[in-house]
Amino acid sequence: MRKNKHIVRSFDKDLSKLQDILLLMIESSRNILNEIYNLIVDKKSSNDINIEELLKKLNEASCFDTAAIKLSLNILSLRNPVAYDLRFVFASSHISQNLERILANSKNIIQQVTDLSEINIDVETKLLQMIHVITSMLYDLHISFNEGNISLTDKIILQEQEISRLSDEISTLSIEKLVANNNNDLHSIIKGSILICKYLERIGEHISNICKHIRFIENNEHL
Repeated sequence: MRKNKHIVRSFDKDLSKLQDILLLMIESSRNILNEIYNLIVDKKSSNDINIEELLKKLNEASCFDTAAIKLSLNILSLRNPVAYDLRFVFASSHISQNLERILANSKNIIQQVTDLSEINIDVETKLLQMIHVITSMLYDLHISFNEGNISLTDKIILQEQEISRLSDEISTLSIEKLVANNNNDLHSIIKGSILICKYLERIGEHISNICKHIRFIENNEHL
């Protein structure tokens, strides 16, 4: 994404480091969601060891948010950036916060996965479809942010509509199951699947927010 070269090379290094931190957060988010996908598919692997390892990876990735914000503040205070660089640094702090929320919602999902041993197959299929769409969005987001590719942001934002559609279908299926059954254990499983669905929907919203910040960086579009 970096367009400018500066006389002070350390300025370029700071900007590149900031971009690299955010790219790493995007990639970490995608990898964690892929692992969540696998946990749901292969429920026997949803044990304490795997959950603990996944939460450790997630906590490590979340630490990059603090590093990104600190570096953004240092650049603003010491480098006095203007024009494109100023937009990049300003937007990067907001992108970092959105990525931190993606990781936080991923953590919420992980905490619900252990209760999905008897999840309805139709609901499970749609949850997996949601995760597949989101990981695809994150893949494109990585490219878009790295290259400043505006056309990809249009594609990503449109995919949020698919997330909303799947979310509505999962809610409808879940309500039908609740009405048809009085089993308390089943109620807990359905509640867990609805919560996961909502967390995924929020992740999609945060990805779309990041796309808007990328458009602000590249085209100076108002947020």
